[in-house]
Amino acid sequence: MRKSTIKDIFSGLKGNKESMSIPKEVIKNLSEICKFYDELKEKLSPELLEPHQKYVGALEKNWCDEVDFYFTEGFKLGLLAGIESMES
Repeated sequence: MRKSTIKDIFSGLKGNKESMSIPKEVIKNLSEICKFYDELKEKLSPELLEPHQKYVGALEKNWCDEVDFYFTEGFKLGLLAGIESMES
């Protein structure tokens, strides 16, 4: 029987974050980002910390929305390419 990506997605073997491994470089970079952010928070006054945290929260939400958008568009493109490849 042929391997089925669709069945793997349905059964949870592919396409979920639990089955993905994060590259070591990303983990290292996240660690550095956290360290630098903690250093920055210590130096900001309470008056600046609150708007800064709102800014960072809005920026992170925008990044997440952007990733979701590009993932969705890429998935659609892949699906359309697959459908077209099945046509004669």
